[in-house]
Amino acid sequence: MTKKSSINLGAVTFFGLSYQDGSRGAELFTAPDGTALDAWSFAPPGPSEDGRAGWVPPNPDVDTALLFKVTQGLYTMRVRIDKKVLPGSALAARVDSALAEELYQTGRKPGAKRKREIKENVRADMLTTAFVSTGFIDLLVWPAESLIAIGSVSSGALDAIMTRLCQSFAGLVVQPVMLRDNAAMAMTGWVLNGPPDHFDIDDRGLIEDGDALISYDGEYMGSSQQVHDRIHDGGTVTKLAMTHGTKVSFVVNPMLAMRSVRVVGVDGAAADVDPDEDRYTTDALLTGTAIKDAFTALLAALSGIVEFGDPAELDAEQLAIAASIVTSHESASIVLLQREMHLGHMKAVRLMAELEREGVVSAQDNKGRRVVLKKG
Repeated sequence: MTKKSSINLGAVTFFGLSYQDGSRGAELFTAPDGTALDAWSFAPPGPSEDGRAGWVPPNPDVDTALLFKVTQGLYTMRVRIDKKVLPGSALAARVDSALAEELYQTGRKPGAKRKREIKENVRADMLTTAFVSTGFIDLLVWPAESLIAIGSVSSGALDAIMTRLCQSFAGLVVQPVMLRDNAAMAMTGWVLNGPPDHFDIDDRGLIEDGDALISYDGEYMGSSQQVHDRIHDGGTVTKLAMTHGTKVSFVVNPMLAMRSVRVVGVDGAAADVDPDEDRYTTDALLTGTAIKDAFTALLAALSGIVEFGDPAELDAEQLAIAASIVTSHESASIVLLQREMHLGHMKAVRLMAELEREGVVSAQDNKGRRVVLKKG
């Protein structure tokens, strides 16, 4: 029997959706049959490419559409990401061998520029026979509520997916969650004084105390004297395991990104669904409802989303902050700028372009990636 498709959202990051002109609503996704996605559908990476990402049907057992309608208000999408795996030790050995051969042939040690050329040539040659790792990331979209859930918390994956979304839907803007309240302080208060209505605190968490990170596992955070003492000494909760109602458990951080997501009823759904029925739709509806309810309840407990727009001009202070962030993290990530500076996607893109002009980060390569050129 062929295994039925199922949705996978073990980690989730929520974003808001709007148009560049600021409008919101059900008009965001103007191609319910997924035709807007066709130009960015998945194709395998070429011999010299180290990877590629693109849309694939989220429920291929039932429909080949790239945008699958679960209900009137819920759609799903899926990204396939292929990455070629080059073991660092094998690459280093091949590069060393090539450098030694260069020295033998020319009688001179290669300079820095030539070393880079040799390394790139060796890498390109190894890519032609490299092992390909394949992964899938699911997305849930509520167009009328201008909300999307992406099944990842990785900055690199989120960058790639948001870029694909904006390429696929002209004028679309993807915005991070903005909170009126300090979520870390609120989470710390929940541990000390009790969680919001309909939530329970579970037995995992992370406390940041100065430069120290203290992980707790298997110990109920809300009643642990050790945890309370650490907080009274100045610690702040930065990860917290919670359960919403009896439907979904997760570990949440101050940006409301959820890890270790487990929806009650989905893991065992296969036993209750007829083999001839569409398990994917059942799982997507159960999962989508549970995580959105938990997310909106968290937003309510933290005073909701702050509406914001992108200023027309970039100022020197913002640019300096952005440069400090990418150099200190050694990551030219648009998502990183959004999270650290509380920006919309387009503003972060413009800041990154300006950092490129000033030589802080490189231009995008043919995979859309940048590298940090200046040290922090």
